[in-house]
Amino acid sequence: MEAPQTNRCASCCVLGTFKRETVTKAALACLKKLEGDPDLVIAFVSSDFQNNLPEFLEILQIDGHARRIVGGTGAGLLGVKREASNYSGFSLFCMRFPRTNIDCFVGTERDFFREIVTKEDPDACFVLGHPLRKERLEQLIDGLNTYAPGVVTAGGWVTGGPGGDDVFFFTEAGLCDSELLAVRLRGGVRIVSLLSQGCRPIGEPLVITEADHDRLIRIAGEKPFDVLQGLYAALEQDLKLDKDYSICAGVAATEIVDEFRSGHFVVEQIIGGNLDRGQLKLSAPVRPGQTMQFQISDPQAAAADLAAKLRTLRDELGTPIGVLLCRDRHRGSRNKAPIEGILGDAAIFEEMFGKVPMSGLLTFAEIGPTCGATFHHVRALSGLLFYDPVETVEADS
Repeated sequence: MEAPQTNRCASCCVLGTFKRETVTKAALACLKKLEGDPDLVIAFVSSDFQNNLPEFLEILQIDGHARRIVGGTGAGLLGVKREASNYSGFSLFCMRFPRTNIDCFVGTERDFFREIVTKEDPDACFVLGHPLRKERLEQLIDGLNTYAPGVVTAGGWVTGGPGGDDVFFFTEAGLCDSELLAVRLRGGVRIVSLLSQGCRPIGEPLVITEADHDRLIRIAGEKPFDVLQGLYAALEQDLKLDKDYSICAGVAATEIVDEFRSGHFVVEQIIGGNLDRGQLKLSAPVRPGQTMQFQISDPQAAAADLAAKLRTLRDELGTPIGVLLCRDRHRGSRNKAPIEGILGDAAIFEEMFGKVPMSGLLTFAEIGPTCGATFHHVRALSGLLFYDPVETVEADS
């Protein structure tokens, strides 16, 4: 009897401007690790790869035997023992899942539900959205919670260069003008979602008493800006001077808890406000009756949260066969240059799992689960971890 094919992942993160020989070497290395042709290659590239994209894709198809490719831009890239922000390069994540149905989608939020979700429920979806079309992605998240609540989902809003044209998606056919890119997986592999917060709560949980869409007008009957000023004044002086710390707003994902903790909140950016009226403008709508608590972005808290979650996964499920990540560009330390060695989030994965194949990009905001539902987050790390499925053995009748 022929032995069943094995699930495998391979990854490669290369920093530097486009060079044909470098891409060829990476494609061949991934192909060798897979021990077979990939069923899908997810590629993240810096925006300066756009002019060389046809040649980049051709190499992946010819030398890497990649029949299907999807990808997008990242202003920063992740790989095994590697993190880089604002640096040229590419990161590849290659899947060989012979017993898995993998569908790729590029289009609109409405088409996504018609072609991907409603046909048959996926086990998991990896979703990348265009940051200039954020409202449509909010509709997608609402739709997933309504029509496919059990689907494991991760992803984020892609980043690029300073201009709108610097953010783009592509497939094996080349550039595509789209608001959304998604991969659906069903059967043959066990997929677990990961969401690690990058903030910790400060102050006390307060009830929103007045709001208008994304404008926070009153919390606990007080002007939000006055409450925020009081919290800022109470912060330690070293936090006020540290550029890696910033204050955000946490909106409770559930009200059914005895005591609110960090994982109960969806963190939103404070993007402005009317200081004369003491109002704050958030990155997402809020409504009266919701509980909120201000949060402070904290690299140490982010690292501790990620380590705790990975330790739990390792103890329960062991080492994954691959990891696919979206990491907020402002989460943790804001390194501008490539990082080699044991440092950052990549170091935590290395410590917990060793050199497991891993690829990712820096994002504007992240998509991931909190309290049993899917939300968009900021300052977070979202991802999918792939494991071999639990085999069930039927007893002889």
